[in-house]
Amino acid sequence: MRSIAWLALLLPTSALALEDEVFVLPVGQSTSTDVTQAVAIGRSNTIWTASIINGTAENPYYLNSVSNALGTKMVYTWFSNSLSIVRHGNLGVSAPRAFWCGQVTGTVTAMAADGDNIYLVGQFVGTAYLGTDTLTSGGSVDGFIARYNGATGNVVWTQSLRGSGFDTLEDIALDSYGRPYVTGSFNGSATLGGVSMTSAGGDDVVLAMIDPATGVPYWVRTDGGTGNETALAMDLHDGNVYLGGRFTGTTSLAGSSHTSAGSTDGFVSKYTAAGANVRSARLGGSSSDEVAGIAIGGVNEDVIIGGNFRGTTTIGSKSLTSAGNQDFFMAALTDGLVFLGPAHRGGGTGYDRITAVDADVNIAYASGYRHRSGDWGRATLEVPDVDGDGTSGGGYDAFVIGYKERIFPSAFSPTAAFVAGGSGTDQALDVAAGSSASMMEDLFVTAGVFHGDAEWPVVGDRINEWSAKSGGYDGFVWKYYRVGL
Repeated sequence: MRSIAWLALLLPTSALALEDEVFVLPVGQSTSTDVTQAVAIGRSNTIWTASIINGTAENPYYLNSVSNALGTKMVYTWFSNSLSIVRHGNLGVSAPRAFWCGQVTGTVTAMAADGDNIYLVGQFVGTAYLGTDTLTSGGSVDGFIARYNGATGNVVWTQSLRGSGFDTLEDIALDSYGRPYVTGSFNGSATLGGVSMTSAGGDDVVLAMIDPATGVPYWVRTDGGTGNETALAMDLHDGNVYLGGRFTGTTSLAGSSHTSAGSTDGFVSKYTAAGANVRSARLGGSSSDEVAGIAIGGVNEDVIIGGNFRGTTTIGSKSLTSAGNQDFFMAALTDGLVFLGPAHRGGGTGYDRITAVDADVNIAYASGYRHRSGDWGRATLEVPDVDGDGTSGGGYDAFVIGYKERIFPSAFSPTAAFVAGGSGTDQALDVAAGSSASMMEDLFVTAGVFHGDAEWPVVGDRINEWSAKSGGYDGFVWKYYRVGL
């Protein structure tokens, strides 16, 4: 079934107090499954989100976190797997404007914003309808990149990573000129913007720089060996490109050779702005390891990574052992990809996962979800546990952890954690870091999905509570300031 895509514009109001700048917004409120999959902070701290919506949706549905005053509710009837893009004002919201901007069936893996230029990357099956453009997959799954005009909701251009196998674009980042870089993986033979490529083994990494005006690649390069290599995350800094992901077997990434110790190992690779090799580093143990998020941040502009592992792993000089089915880690590297101090482990007796990482000059943030009790790595850690029992309230709880960059030179240690959720399954799928020009404080925005009744900490001991519609799943966007983190 074809699906409807729309873009809603929420105009910023006048400056608000810090308490009013914190909000939680459920996205979708249909009776089926709605998931907010990606978030980006653009100019003037404007917040953008991308969601997959199903059925009749009340969206957006804004709740002021202090006064509990409801904003304008807009009701749309959509087909299955509808794509929505929402703009949230940097200081609260007013009445939204909605634009129909295409039809698509797929998944958004990442987004980026530069003024009214909004970019999405992801994957789709079958046929995707994006405005006046139609994309048809050549194999089981294809990747896509699309540019939208955020002022009108029109699609400007689209491109697909098209092949006969499983091909996906996982992340996007913009350079200082607003030019998008995209990364992902492909299997076998594929094309991106008319450029043909063939993998050296199973899955290979693809990296491309795109012309923002036309969508045509300036260049496309591939990387990998005889095994499988998947790029999951990317950041740009000072004329260099940094990727994070996982690989199997023997590989060559950014000119450095590595052999995995287990089923999959994690990697960090560095390239020039033109895609030339610089170097890469690996991490891993006897089981499964991956780098799920990467960001350049802190006063020393270090390479900050977050990922997931099972069993025992080695990250730099530090050996970590998971407490349960899967744990997560955070670590920092120099610009030369040398590990800085011991990595930090987090997690409990269940399945715990980092989904994304972002950073500013002060703080690194990691989003994810936890199952059962969680070990956050510091006894005095602030964990506003909305359930009050120190464990996840249902299947999973969403979390965002803040790490003060290099505050403990001997260990990459968390400073604060924020947990949200309830009796169902709640997951934070993406995070973006920013700062308040009016409050001079650090902020994060995270996006994800919740089920049933869920609560989010906002200011002090205040919480927001929402209920997913009629037992379904709803997306959310959560903006939080951490004073004095």
